[in-house]
Amino acid sequence: MTVSHNFLKGPLVSTIANFSTELSWISLGYNQIYGTIPSGIENLVNLTYLNLASNQLTGSIMLNILDLSSNTLIGVIPSSLAAFQNLVALRLSNNDLNCSIPNDVMSFSSLVLLGLGGNAFTGWLPLEVGHLINLEVLDVSDNKLSSDLPRTLSNCVVVRDLLLGGNVFLVTNFWN
Repeated sequence: MTVSHNFLKGPLVSTIANFSTELSWISLGYNQIYGTIPSGIENLVNLTYLNLASNQLTGSIMLNILDLSSNTLIGVIPSSLAAFQNLVALRLSNNDLNCSIPNDVMSFSSLVLLGLGGNAFTGWLPLEVGHLINLEVLDVSDNKLSSDLPRTLSNCVVVRDLLLGGNVFLVTNFWN
């Protein structure tokens, strides 16, 4: 759905979250839309592009759950994800993401669930994983991660599900 540059004026109504879950593209940029981004927009599970540029939106981005698991996503995790600082759950599992896990992903201090399993991530689990002190579920299983597990993982004291299988982690220095 594209209605950019149309001089639309008014608030972004909450009924936008009731659009078809098949909707993948919303472009409302360059209008005169004001107010806050309504909650429930995360219900648009197939939304891959949301353009609200050059409007008069206020408030914070209240997206709490981003679940893009079991799609055909390829490549890298975009750094623009860092804008969603209120995320409590990020699920990118079962795609074909084939980069190292960016440090930006570890900046969500409110994150409770991080699902990155079933991709092709390479490299190591970032030291910054220790910043995720509210993390209860960490799934990085079935990737191509290697090297030592970071000792900072021990800062995640409320973790109840730690899924690391299907990688080549070493634990030589973790318990010292």
